[in-house]
Amino acid sequence: MTGGVLAKNVRWLLAVLVLLNIGLLMWGSWYREMPAEEGRTPLPPVNAERMIPLSTPGLALRARPATPKPAPVVSAPADTPVKVQHCVSIGPFESSELAEQNGKRLTDAKIAYQSRTDANRIESSYWIYLPRQPSHKAAENKRKELTRLGIEDHFIMQEPGMENVLSLGLFTQLDNAHRRMQELESKGVKAKQETRYRTRTLYWLDIAAEKPEDLMALLKKMEWTDAEIQQRAAACGEESAHPASVDELSATPPPQ
Repeated sequence: MTGGVLAKNVRWLLAVLVLLNIGLLMWGSWYREMPAEEGRTPLPPVNAERMIPLSTPGLALRARPATPKPAPVVSAPADTPVKVQHCVSIGPFESSELAEQNGKRLTDAKIAYQSRTDANRIESSYWIYLPRQPSHKAAENKRKELTRLGIEDHFIMQEPGMENVLSLGLFTQLDNAHRRMQELESKGVKAKQETRYRTRTLYWLDIAAEKPEDLMALLKKMEWTDAEIQQRAAACGEESAHPASVDELSATPPPQ
């Protein structure tokens, strides 16, 4: 009996030792100092001397104000119609003086208006010529040839950039230019025709109107000098300029 009890006590002792070793292992693994997290912002230091105890006499506690919520954004429906501003225009007038005279009629009728200018590029003349000759002598020979063919009204240009070009006429009427080209073609002369442009400034009187039809009916009863009344679906006072895009040649032959 004594030997059996002793063996049993030894087994319990070994079990207790095993549990103690497991506990030490767990304590060493779980309770050691953990490394600082990377990228984490350290907390600011606590200034104990600036802290006020809650038991300080006269200290009143106030609730922190709540952060206001942003107002919701209300968007207009996609199918909301856009109000189009209409403008009634009177013109065009060839000069600012003529536009002012007609504008006085609007002022006398207690109608507010805005002045607007519009620059348009229009055809002004048509030039017929022969391209630049290799030399002045070659240009003279070409001119003598034209004279023998019975072609008149031609001269050699010597302005900078136009040297030895033979001008065969500058016409303000397109029909006259066509007749000149037909004459040259009938005699075997291959000339060129170039359209010249100029910029013309026109003047308009614009009137904003919610009911343009009623306003146009009223304006048509008034007397206007060389002008017409138009309706535009646009803001009044806008300028629509169309500058000339073709460079004018420096030398301009006299018109015929």
